[in-house]
Amino acid sequence: MFNLPVLANDKAQASQKENQATSTGKQIKPLDTFSAVTFSFGNTYENLDQEITITVAFEKSDLEIVSVEALDNITVDYGTALEDVPLPETIEVTLDNDSTTDLDVTWDGGTPPYDGQEAGTYAFEGTLTLPEGIVNPDGLTAEVDVIVEEEPDLEIVSVEALDDITVDYGTA
Repeated sequence: MFNLPVLANDKAQASQKENQATSTGKQIKPLDTFSAVTFSFGNTYENLDQEITITVAFEKSDLEIVSVEALDNITVDYGTALEDVPLPETIEVTLDNDSTTDLDVTWDGGTPPYDGQEAGTYAFEGTLTLPEGIVNPDGLTAEVDVIVEEEPDLEIVSVEALDDITVDYGTA
Protein backbone atom coordinates (compact mmCIF):
# COMPACT_ATOMS: atom_id res chain seq x y z
CA MET A 1 0.00 0.00 0.00
CA PHE A 2 1.09 3.54 -0.72
CA ASN A 3 0.86 6.28 1.87
CA LEU A 4 0.35 9.10 -0.61
CA PRO A 5 -2.36 10.31 -2.97
CA VAL A 6 -2.23 10.01 -6.73
CA LEU A 7 -4.28 11.93 -9.24
CA ALA A 8 -6.12 9.73 -11.71
CA ASN A 9 -5.24 9.78 -15.36
CA ASP A 10 -3.74 7.35 -17.84
CA LYS A 11 -0.16 8.57 -17.23
CA ALA A 12 -0.25 8.59 -13.43
CA GLN A 13 2.39 6.73 -11.53
CA ALA A 14 3.43 6.60 -7.88
CA SER A 15 6.76 6.02 -6.27
CA GLN A 16 6.64 4.96 -2.63
CA LYS A 17 10.44 5.02 -2.44
CA GLU A 18 10.67 8.68 -3.43
CA ASN A 19 7.52 9.62 -1.44
CA GLN A 20 5.99 11.51 -4.35
CA ALA A 21 3.33 11.04 -6.94
CA THR A 22 3.52 12.24 -10.52
CA SER A 23 0.89 12.85 -13.11
CA THR A 24 1.97 13.77 -16.64
CA GLY A 25 5.33 14.84 -15.26
CA LYS A 26 3.94 17.23 -12.60
CA GLN A 27 4.84 16.58 -8.97
CA ILE A 28 1.87 16.26 -6.64
CA LYS A 29 2.24 17.08 -2.93
CA PRO A 30 0.83 14.36 -0.66
CA LEU A 31 -2.48 15.31 0.92
CA ASP A 32 -3.46 14.98 4.56
CA THR A 33 -6.66 13.04 4.01
CA PHE A 34 -7.72 10.55 1.39
CA SER A 35 -9.10 7.04 1.15
CA ALA A 36 -9.09 5.76 -2.42
CA VAL A 37 -8.21 6.81 -5.95
CA THR A 38 -9.59 5.35 -9.15
CA PHE A 39 -7.49 5.07 -12.30
CA SER A 40 -9.57 4.87 -15.47
CA PHE A 41 -7.46 3.81 -18.43
CA GLY A 42 -10.22 3.35 -20.97
CA ASN A 43 -9.12 1.95 -24.33
CA THR A 44 -5.50 2.87 -23.79
CA TYR A 45 -4.06 -0.53 -24.54
CA GLU A 46 -4.19 -2.34 -27.85
CA ASN A 47 -6.60 -5.21 -28.28
CA LEU A 48 -8.84 -4.11 -25.42
CA ASP A 49 -12.46 -3.50 -26.19
CA GLN A 50 -13.58 -2.46 -22.71
CA GLU A 51 -12.66 0.12 -20.12
CA ILE A 52 -10.35 -0.98 -17.31
CA THR A 53 -10.82 0.62 -13.91
CA ILE A 54 -8.36 0.05 -11.11
CA THR A 55 -9.17 1.33 -7.64
CA VAL A 56 -6.28 1.71 -5.23
CA ALA A 57 -7.00 2.16 -1.52
CA PHE A 58 -4.58 4.30 0.44
CA GLU A 59 -4.02 3.98 4.16
CA LYS A 60 -3.77 7.32 5.92
CA SER A 61 -0.88 7.28 8.32
CA ASP A 62 -0.75 9.29 11.52
CA LEU A 63 1.03 12.62 11.39
CA GLU A 64 4.27 12.75 13.37
CA ILE A 65 5.51 15.62 15.52
CA VAL A 66 8.90 16.74 14.20
CA SER A 67 9.49 19.80 16.39
CA VAL A 68 8.08 21.72 19.34
CA GLU A 69 7.95 25.50 19.63
CA ALA A 70 10.91 27.00 21.50
CA LEU A 71 9.68 29.13 24.39
CA ASP A 72 11.27 32.25 25.85
CA ASN A 73 12.28 32.19 29.52
CA ILE A 74 9.60 33.23 31.99
CA THR A 75 10.75 35.64 34.71
CA VAL A 76 8.69 35.98 37.89
CA ASP A 77 8.97 38.04 41.05
CA TYR A 78 10.40 36.56 44.20
CA GLY A 79 7.61 34.91 46.16
CA THR A 80 5.47 33.94 43.11
CA ALA A 81 3.48 30.77 43.82
CA LEU A 82 3.69 27.96 41.24
CA GLU A 83 0.01 28.34 40.31
CA ASP A 84 0.72 31.99 39.45
CA VAL A 85 3.61 31.23 37.06
CA PRO A 86 2.30 31.95 33.51
CA LEU A 87 3.16 28.58 31.95
CA PRO A 88 1.41 28.22 28.57
CA GLU A 89 -1.54 25.83 28.40
CA THR A 90 -0.92 25.04 24.73
CA ILE A 91 2.16 24.89 22.53
CA GLU A 92 2.69 24.89 18.77
CA VAL A 93 4.16 21.77 17.18
CA THR A 94 5.27 21.15 13.60
CA LEU A 95 4.12 17.94 11.92
CA ASP A 96 5.81 15.84 9.26
CA ASN A 97 3.57 17.30 6.55
CA ASP A 98 4.98 20.79 7.36
CA SER A 99 1.74 21.94 9.00
CA THR A 100 1.53 23.28 12.56
CA THR A 101 -1.03 22.80 15.28
CA ASP A 102 -1.46 23.79 18.92
CA LEU A 103 -1.50 20.97 21.47
CA ASP A 104 -2.37 21.02 25.16
CA VAL A 105 0.64 20.69 27.45
CA THR A 106 0.94 19.48 31.06
CA TRP A 107 3.94 20.84 32.97
CA ASP A 108 6.01 19.03 35.58
CA GLY A 109 6.99 20.78 38.85
CA GLY A 110 10.36 22.01 37.58
CA THR A 111 13.95 20.90 38.09
CA PRO A 112 14.93 21.55 40.79
CA PRO A 113 11.37 21.54 42.22
CA TYR A 114 9.97 25.05 41.90
CA ASP A 115 10.20 27.25 45.00
CA GLY A 116 9.06 30.82 44.58
CA GLN A 117 10.83 31.72 47.83
CA GLU A 118 14.21 30.72 46.35
CA ALA A 119 15.77 32.84 43.60
CA GLY A 120 17.12 30.84 40.68
CA THR A 121 16.33 29.08 37.41
CA TYR A 122 13.87 26.18 37.25
CA ALA A 123 13.68 24.00 34.12
CA PHE A 124 10.12 22.90 33.35
CA GLU A 125 9.25 20.06 30.97
CA GLY A 126 5.81 19.76 29.40
CA THR A 127 4.13 16.58 28.23
CA LEU A 128 2.11 17.01 25.03
CA THR A 129 -1.50 15.80 24.89
CA LEU A 130 -1.86 13.94 21.59
CA PRO A 131 -5.18 13.96 19.74
CA GLU A 132 -6.19 11.10 17.47
CA GLY A 133 -4.14 11.06 14.27
CA ILE A 134 -1.00 12.65 15.74
CA VAL A 135 1.90 10.63 17.16
CA ASN A 136 5.11 11.60 18.94
CA PRO A 137 7.55 8.77 18.11
CA ASP A 138 10.60 10.71 19.35
CA GLY A 139 8.99 11.62 22.68
CA LEU A 140 9.44 15.36 22.09
CA THR A 141 8.46 17.63 24.98
CA ALA A 142 7.95 21.33 25.60
CA GLU A 143 10.66 23.05 27.64
CA VAL A 144 10.87 26.41 29.37
CA ASP A 145 13.02 27.97 32.09
CA VAL A 146 11.30 29.90 34.86
CA ILE A 147 13.56 32.44 36.54
CA VAL A 148 12.68 33.60 40.06
CA GLU A 149 14.18 37.03 40.68
CA GLU A 150 16.22 37.85 43.77
CA GLU A 151 14.37 38.88 46.90
CA PRO A 152 14.09 42.65 46.80
CA ASP A 153 15.88 44.69 49.49
CA LEU A 154 13.39 46.04 51.98
CA GLU A 155 13.36 49.73 52.72
CA ILE A 156 12.01 51.12 55.96
CA VAL A 157 9.38 53.64 55.01
CA SER A 158 7.92 54.43 58.42
CA VAL A 159 8.32 53.65 62.12
CA GLU A 160 5.49 53.51 64.58
CA ALA A 161 5.82 56.06 67.35
CA LEU A 162 6.03 54.51 70.82
CA ASP A 163 4.85 56.02 74.08
CA ASP A 164 7.52 56.85 76.65
CA ILE A 165 7.97 54.30 79.42
CA THR A 166 9.03 55.49 82.89
CA VAL A 167 10.83 53.06 85.18
CA ASP A 168 12.27 53.44 88.70
CA TYR A 169 15.99 53.87 89.10
CA GLY A 170 17.76 50.53 89.41
CA THR A 171 15.07 48.57 87.62
CA ALA A 172 16.58 45.77 85.76
